[in-house]
Amino acid sequence: MLMLSIAFALFRYLQSFFLEGKIQPFALELGLVHTNMTFTEREKAFGSQIFFSSNRLQYASISDKTNYVVQMGDCGRTSINEDREVFNLPPIEDGDRHFIRGEYRPVDSYGDAVESVEPIGGNTMIDKGGRGGIIEERKFIQNPDTGKMEGSTSDGGDEGGSEKTTTNAAGQTVKIVEHIETKGEPNSITQKENSNGGIDRNYYGPDGHQTKQISNHDHGHPKQHPFGKHGEHAHDYVLDKNGISRHGKAREMTDEEKKDNGDMI
Repeated sequence: MLMLSIAFALFRYLQSFFLEGKIQPFALELGLVHTNMTFTEREKAFGSQIFFSSNRLQYASISDKTNYVVQMGDCGRTSINEDREVFNLPPIEDGDRHFIRGEYRPVDSYGDAVESVEPIGGNTMIDKGGRGGIIEERKFIQNPDTGKMEGSTSDGGDEGGSEKTTTNAAGQTVKIVEHIETKGEPNSITQKENSNGGIDRNYYGPDGHQTKQISNHDHGHPKQHPFGKHGEHAHDYVLDKNGISRHGKAREMTDEEKKDNGDMI
């Protein structure tokens, strides 16, 4: 029995060494070559790429898969859909969010704590103090500053009040929201005001999928957003293979975008 355990451990070590030392570097180089031969610089800036995967987790034991999911998922490294893929399960709607165990705190694509979001499972995680703040789990969405229920944005006190809106410099109606969704009302514009004072304005196409985001700040990452006076920039969104909107790299705002959003930049 001891010899069998040693042999199994040695096999796993050799398998890991071969895949990481031989297969993965080759797959990486192959993907880079095919990407450079197929796409223009602009297409690559929007995230277009060709890659070859050597996912040995598909052939790992259940215990190894479970350990991987627990270790990577709890620290926000992988999303729910990425964890499901390890077990050959299909993706689920809204399963591309990342959570940090805390217990559990969703984060946005820049690693910042999301103030109020409706995660999978129906409950709501509310961070009442920004990073390191107290997190409450509730079965409803509540504004942590005013105590009002979501949708009760008027000062009249009725819980079903009308939605809060504003107007951009182009005269278009913009809906104020508590959290950002990649799918919304067709041909609409929403904006979220962050705790640090920054504003993210989101544009949706005829099919309701998000097509663009305009931000008047650098998300706290000036090196990744070296644009404008305060890091104001734009992200274009494209649909991935699962029909989910994904944003491309940050880019300089066009003159028209600056004009239309002159009220916030």
